[in-house]
Amino acid sequence: MFKILFVEDDKTAVVEAKDLLESSGKHSCEICGFKEAEDYIRNISPDVIVLDLLEGGTTSELKQPGRETLDQIWQMRFCPIVFYSAAPEYLDDDKRV
Repeated sequence: MFKILFVEDDKTAVVEAKDLLESSGKHSCEICGFKEAEDYIRNISPDVIVLDLLEGGTTSELKQPGRETLDQIWQMRFCPIVFYSAAPEYLDDDKRV
């Protein structure tokens, strides 16, 4: 079974994708918030991680915990990462090259 982890502060944003993937019987999906991501990555060893970058959408008090989560993923688990975010331009990818 292919394991997918969604890291998203608004779980309702990805529950439809989770349900669709699991309906095939070939995927096992989990959804967690940013604070729980490290434990989920360690415990389930996902094959793919779908990562949001922002907490709370694009409000004036923008928080970007997805960047810290990305660093945790790079240190703990080699796997594909799909960015699912309202503001992908906040991703600083040049330091990974």
